[in-house]
Amino acid sequence: MKEEMIIMKKTLGILMAGMMVLSSVGCAASSPAPETFAAVETSAATGTTATAESTTLAETTDAAAQTDTITGGWNRPESPEITSDLEELCRKALDGMTGVSYTPAALLSTQVVAGTNYRILFRAAATVPDAEEVYAIGTIYEDLNGNATLEDLQMTSVKTDFNDLEGGWRPSESLTLTDEVQNVFDTALDGLTGVDYIPLALLGTQTVAGTNYAVLCEATVVYPGAEPYYAIVYLYEDLGGNSELIDIANLGTEPTAQ
Repeated sequence: MKEEMIIMKKTLGILMAGMMVLSSVGCAASSPAPETFAAVETSAATGTTATAESTTLAETTDAAAQTDTITGGWNRPESPEITSDLEELCRKALDGMTGVSYTPAALLSTQVVAGTNYRILFRAAATVPDAEEVYAIGTIYEDLNGNATLEDLQMTSVKTDFNDLEGGWRPSESLTLTDEVQNVFDTALDGLTGVDYIPLALLGTQTVAGTNYAVLCEATVVYPGAEPYYAIVYLYEDLGGNSELIDIANLGTEPTAQ
């Protein structure tokens, strides 16, 4: 069974790499910036073995304290930050996958089962020269013994646009929205109807004649029974403190139970 899982992971990694290479050939863009978060470039030689005596990430997550419940029992975390424990969990779950580098970018939600499911936003890029980096959303399951498996991984077509160029996009040092960014968000979306956007994390900024912000949101169409999904809302604040909505990129993944 373990050998079959390794083969399945390698096959999934190769398929993802092929998709990323095709995307890279079809679009002209600058090379992605060096990873700000610890990259999860998987290798079969880095596997670790967890024991029943080890303290699991699920045990240290206070799931009962979460009050904002997403459809299907998924809970928004108190913080979207990627901790060292989450990084290690991602490494274990993605071990054996090759061809694509995955960098955990934000914790989206958790779900308590016989263990814990973690929905995580990744930055993904094929391990080939000049590959474009895009966002991906994955679900990782951690059992009660600390073993981790990748349950689902969905690539998106939304580019991160992070680069080393002057005036380029930079990953945010802290994912937590400040009062200033929250105010920019509220002002820019004031009067917008049809979809409700709940800001979850500040993914990146860009210095122009003012500042651009990329804010990860949970979005729900204002319609009975509508399912929530994830989107990135791009905002602009000028030097005078005026703000406006630039663009909205739908990540195309609903935050519902698998």
